[in-house]
Amino acid sequence: MIDFHYRCYKCMNKLNKNVVNCPYCNSAVPSIENSKNCLKQGTVLSERYIIGSVISQNNESITYIALDQHLDMNVAIKELFPNTLLNRIESGQVCLKSNQDNLFENIKTKFINLFEALSKFRTMPNILKVFSVFSENNTVYTIQELPNGITLRKYLSNYYGELRWEDCSNMFLELIKSIQHLHNSNIIHGGLSPETILVENNTFKIIDFSTQYLRLSNENGLPNEIYDGYASPEQYGDQNFLGTYSDVYGIAAVMYKSLTGTMPISSNTRAENDNLIPPDILNSDVPKNVSLAIMAALKLSPKLRTQTMEDFYAEIITPPRLSQKTTKIENIKKPDDFEHSSDIEPKQEMNTHRIILLTMLISTGVAMLSLAIIIFILFG
Repeated sequence: MIDFHYRCYKCMNKLNKNVVNCPYCNSAVPSIENSKNCLKQGTVLSERYIIGSVISQNNESITYIALDQHLDMNVAIKELFPNTLLNRIESGQVCLKSNQDNLFENIKTKFINLFEALSKFRTMPNILKVFSVFSENNTVYTIQELPNGITLRKYLSNYYGELRWEDCSNMFLELIKSIQHLHNSNIIHGGLSPETILVENNTFKIIDFSTQYLRLSNENGLPNEIYDGYASPEQYGDQNFLGTYSDVYGIAAVMYKSLTGTMPISSNTRAENDNLIPPDILNSDVPKNVSLAIMAALKLSPKLRTQTMEDFYAEIITPPRLSQKTTKIENIKKPDDFEHSSDIEPKQEMNTHRIILLTMLISTGVAMLSLAIIIFILFG
């Protein structure tokens, strides 16, 4: 155990003795201790990672800031701790509250599989990096990068609640492509929202991955974490299954909020009275094709909804049908294929003049011929 006065557990920097406030993050020293269900500050895991303060926690896990002593860098450590199933004893180990060994083992297996799969996406800037997974204290831990950005919710508040499509289109399109890569590896996030997307260096980054036990309301009676307004209808029902179309709904709802400044109506409420207003009605600057794509992705029925991120991406970048027809009509008149429209009117005018002149000449000729005949008859 490391003495409080030698390290700040908010930022994990070393301190001199008798420091009152950390000179790096201005936190009080010693910092507030973690709660009794959390690991104690200063605990060392895997003979390598020094545990600091709690960053966040939910019904499935606890995330701490930690120092990697081997690399001398800060990381985030996520500990599997479904709080309705586990207690923590003085040694830091966890134990079951009741006889639910099978359920906890199932959760552990899904947790390990999820984060081992995520560790293969370390090169993708839109996905929080996962470095390793290991077991200790009768539970499982993942080592992740410590994010430096701000949540999309905070980012939106800095921009008065909404973004222009011209300013954020590339960020959203790159994010959609990254989610498609996750889906190709059978990874469903299930909790996409302005709280689980960070903005870092003009890039959207997905955080807070969890097992489906946390994302479905009726999964073995365990407490869930569903983001109302961004959760798809199937997360509230009896289906107990998430698909790629569930994340399509989530990211479309995030885009709806980002482009209009209005949180989408909860899918639960919409099931009773669906009066969701298209984004381009709320904000005329939203391109029609983007608005149509978002509304198709927010359909309540999973079968009628846009099914994949690939399809969603295509619908966003494809102009509406009316625009396509207009484009085709405009493209008919090309310099290489047809005469310029500007050349047509002068030529039509020239032809008209020629016809009039020819008519006058013929009329004059007929008149002169008639006159000659009359003179011949009279003077014979």
